[in-house]
Amino acid sequence: MSTERRNNPYGPEYQRYFNEEQRQQQGTPAKAKDMKSEPSTARHYEEYGPKALNELFRRNLIQTNSATPSKIKVNFKELTNIQIYDTIVETFLFDKAVDCDNRSKIQKGVSDQMADIVSRFILTAYAKNVHGVKWNVSADWSLNQCKDYYIQHKGWMTPVASFMDEKTVYDNFEAGLAEISMKRWECQKSFTDYKTRVFMSLGEWSLRREKDIVEVVKEIQVARDIQAKLMDEKESVIETVSPAMRTLVDRINPDLSTLLKLSQQED
Repeated sequence: MSTERRNNPYGPEYQRYFNEEQRQQQGTPAKAKDMKSEPSTARHYEEYGPKALNELFRRNLIQTNSATPSKIKVNFKELTNIQIYDTIVETFLFDKAVDCDNRSKIQKGVSDQMADIVSRFILTAYAKNVHGVKWNVSADWSLNQCKDYYIQHKGWMTPVASFMDEKTVYDNFEAGLAEISMKRWECQKSFTDYKTRVFMSLGEWSLRREKDIVEVVKEIQVARDIQAKLMDEKESVIETVSPAMRTLVDRINPDLSTLLKLSQQED
């Protein structure tokens, strides 16, 4: 894969903050105003998420080994970088409006360079109105310094509308660019490129799926525990019946209620 933007704002530092925030279920961004993202979060992760693997298989982008069918390998060798990102967004049904950039073939998004300008505009208002940083100070910050400030202060936890009038953003920038930039602010995706946004969306998707798995495992454990308790009760009843009835029980393997009836009949 070719080299992405050199000023990729999310490296190991992003991974640290992302893991901390997501795993502790903190920092959930507030919903942006009247944002028509498609599809909804619930649709992404609960209804359509499990279909992503099948879709990758359908596109011949996953390889398996007959000897170890449980091991799968993704093969993007024939795709360009943009095709890879587009494929992931399309397959996992991520929000194209937020994740795609102007190079995407599935939805022509806004330019990352233009989005960075808007994000910087929003950040200076955030720094001044939330943290008291004077305009003449933040005006000298480089793009990387703006990115660092956004991450270190967890700017995404403060909705844009809470520290500035959103109309100010729309008045200074094209409507679509302003809208997407404000939504990216609240999705932890300000100062990012296409590759990074896809990486982040995959991380969010994986954590949600892991949470689902944990819940399923808990449910199975409860079911097994109930089974064990029922088996204990069943064994205690079996001990009270005659050898002949015990032979019948072994053959038909009745449930507990039926076993109790057989025991009462024998009495």
